Amino acid sequence: MSHFIQKILAGLVLFSLTCLANQSISVNSPTPSPLAQELKLQHGDLIFVKASQSSFDKAISQATQKDEVSYTHIGIFDLHLDSVLEAEPKQGVVRKKLEVFLKENPHFDIMRLAPKVAKNVDIQASIKRAEKHLGEPYDFTYTANNGAMYCSELVYEAFLDTKGRHIFSAKPMNFYAPDGTLPQYWKDIFNKLQKPIPQGELGTNPNDMARDKVLIQVK
Repeated sequence: MSHFIQKILAGLVLFSLTCLANQSISVNSPTPSPLAQELKLQHGDLIFVKASQSSFDKAISQATQKDEVSYTHIGIFDLHLDSVLEAEPKQGVVRKKLEVFLKENPHFDIMRLAPKVAKNVDIQASIKRAEKHLGEPYDFTYTANNGAMYCSELVYEAFLDTKGRHIFSAKPMNFYAPDGTLPQYWKDIFNKLQKPIPQGELGTNPNDMARDKVLIQVK
């Protein structure tokens, strides 16, 4: 093989490697959408939705609110696809474009893993774990390992540290209002499901999760 042909082949190999490297950079470091840039969102950020006036939100707030601000829903931001992974009552576990999610949930706060926690969490692996639940129905029974997911359960199961441990804490669940009464919403739901209310069983909710020390609020 002539020296000239060898130089051409070497140049082609170098060009191919450069293209692959550039493609890898493009995949691993996507450019945020204008909306994501405006909100300064990062890959794996959690979007906490504030309570609305729906009966569902009121029931959650009555049972879990401890601070002035009450959260009733959470979504996981995926920077690579400019989208939010969520488990919501009407559709179950779905992916929605960021713009659509925020249009449906206009009142929100953005939270992020604290740096000391983030260094032990593979965010992309967490996103992949959440994606595995796409298509599952919403978990109206609020119980574990039943092929269905509620919003904070999706976050809880997705975010593990590099040793496979949950980074959020599960706590005894409460469905009763501060005055000790059970909201009609929960009565109707569990009567329809013919399931016992999992009062006191370990689980999660957006308000407890928002107060967890593994998170910091960024917006």
